[in-house]
Amino acid sequence: LTGRDIQRHLATLGDLGRAVLVPAAAVRDVDGVFLDDLTPADLARDLGAPVHVVEPSAAALLAALRDS
Repeated sequence: LTGRDIQRHLATLGDLGRAVLVPAAAVRDVDGVFLDDLTPADLARDLGAPVHVVEPSAAALLAALRDS
């Protein structure tokens, strides 16, 4: 998925809560941006909610939920 794909879908949901959690597999390893060069910070600005990139593990997900 691209950052814009995620943005388009989430924009239809209304209230996104305290934060948006995005799996690390959705961003490039080297520079941490989505395939369309949108950054998590860009996505956060556009959605009006913090965006956190989360490693694909239960522990990372729980930590992100606890900290957001």
